[in-house]
Amino acid sequence: MLAGSAGPIRAADTDAINAEIDKAKKARQQADAKARAALVAAFEEAIKAVAANGDLDGVKALQAEKKAFEESGKVPDLARLRTAAAEYHKTTKAAQSAMEKVYEQGIKDATKALNIDLAEAIRAELKELTGMGLAPKSAPAKGEGTTKPRWIPGRWEITYTPNRTKRTYIIRADGALVSEKGDEVHAQIKQQGGALIIDFGDRMERLTFTEKRLFIEHFWPKSDFEKNVPNQVGIGELVKKK
Repeated sequence: MLAGSAGPIRAADTDAINAEIDKAKKARQQADAKARAALVAAFEEAIKAVAANGDLDGVKALQAEKKAFEESGKVPDLARLRTAAAEYHKTTKAAQSAMEKVYEQGIKDATKALNIDLAEAIRAELKELTGMGLAPKSAPAKGEGTTKPRWIPGRWEITYTPNRTKRTYIIRADGALVSEKGDEVHAQIKQQGGALIIDFGDRMERLTFTEKRLFIEHFWPKSDFEKNVPNQVGIGELVKKK
């Protein structure tokens, strides 16, 4: 990372900082994918072991838990999978922590280079990532809310990282993505497990809404959705509420 200094802002400073952050995000995604694959493998081994004993109910219970993890990120709380689940949590937590450190350093370096816009953008993105996370979350503890996620209708201006592509999403109350005039439906937001997703056919997106921000995990090709490895992360600003 660049140490940065007061004076004219160089493009090299911005490029170097963004490169380090992109590298950290990729490492986080790879770690998540590896941890996910390991837990799925543990599920499969457990299912085989229980099936070998002829325990039909046990197999069905494990298959249901495996499906819940694959579709909504619910980490199992089963004695048979306790070690694998603990390793999953350990790996994803370590990857998250490592990524956060790079973001924090990026904020410092951008500030030292007097690139305040970049520093603020990095901090905003870090806030989104630490508040929502790229990794699937475990099931809520007893007594915690289980309210289904909902979309927020309105006009959203989105910037994707790392390629900095900008898009506008106009979302109706029924979850439809429409054209500027609102007369053509491009896609439909749907609930899948505990997440909001958009299936564009060749690609998918997973959406998380806050009051005025939209966090998007972009999966292209579509097969990367099952691996939980987004290739872009989008941050949206609500500019007009429907």
